[in-house]
Order: sequence, then C-alpha cells, then structure tokens
Amino acid sequence: METEKKVKDIIANVLGIAPEEINMNADWYYDLGGDSLAHVEAVIEMENEFDISITDEQSEKLRKVSDFVELVSK
Repeated sequence: METEKKVKDIIANVLGIAPEEINMNADWYYDLGGDSLAHVEAVIEMENEFDISITDEQSEKLRKVSDFVELVSK
C-alpha cells in the first residue's frame, strides 16, 4: 500500500487535488481532469520517486491510477 499512497500523492500534487479524491479506477483524463502536459509531469515525478525509467510506449498506456501503480511496482 505504500506504493499506492506514493502514486496517489504524486498525482494529487501534479493535478492539485486531494489524495482522498483519487481511487484506483480513476481515469487520468475523464475522472481526474488531467491533460497530456500534467501526464508527462506525473511520469517524470514517478521516474524520480521510484528510480525507474518509463518509456514513451509505457507512458501512453497509463490511463488509470491502477496502471501507474502496477508499472512502478514492477
């Protein structure tokens, strides 16, 4: 659950919303109101926080919060 919390905190910070408003099935664009620029910012923050590299191909598949959590947990 630590990973899930960190991911939600990053998303909340990038989008300027409360972490409590974020659920695992929330869609980046439709539910959370994120745009492509904020998406890139979140990906960079995840790379830094989890010390990983996310390819453009992987990034394009990140739609739901659960997608982010799954990727950084690998």
